[in-house]
Amino acid sequence: MRKTVIIISVLALFCCTLFPSCSKKPQVKVIPASHVKLSGEHKDFIEVAGDAKVMLVEVMDDLWEVRAVVPIRNTAPWSAITGGDEEFEAYLDPRMGSAKVAFCDAYGSELYLPLCKTVLDNNVIESVLKSEKQTTEDLLIKDKRTLWGAKEYKAKRKIYEQVDGIVISDMSITKGEQKKDYDQVMTRIEGVLDLIVKAQTIGLW
Repeated sequence: MRKTVIIISVLALFCCTLFPSCSKKPQVKVIPASHVKLSGEHKDFIEVAGDAKVMLVEVMDDLWEVRAVVPIRNTAPWSAITGGDEEFEAYLDPRMGSAKVAFCDAYGSELYLPLCKTVLDNNVIESVLKSEKQTTEDLLIKDKRTLWGAKEYKAKRKIYEQVDGIVISDMSITKGEQKKDYDQVMTRIEGVLDLIVKAQTIGLW
């Protein structure tokens, strides 16, 4: 019996040596919501609604990516931000197109992704921000291009194992083109943010 077990183990190891793909498996882990950091001028319009999932996935034949899903929700109805003013709304970017995202290790250091750029789904941010009621959706984070950068399993597995946090930075709802009354726009937005903080403090939202 013992010889049989040894033989089977040796054969299994031999097969995995000949066919490395047999050991390449998708992976999923959960990181706490507290490990997802938001930063930027208007980060308070969005909040993390729960724990995030980090995934090692095969996107094409033997091409791998590290992806993440972060549940986010809005902190105010869109009409409270815009006041229903179309002219004011023209200054706003509900997609938060300036936002950047990075994976971090347990020490808070950004992980280097060889020849890859990690991006987030701005359409989800827009969908959440423009809602008139409190809405939660999953924000997908992935590589910018499917065939861009180092995609081999070993390299991506190493990154996946080190991911312990996510940082979303440069979050802004104002567009880069600033007009003469831009200061008034910013004053109005700051007023809305103050109301959000007060509402959260007393549990109204």
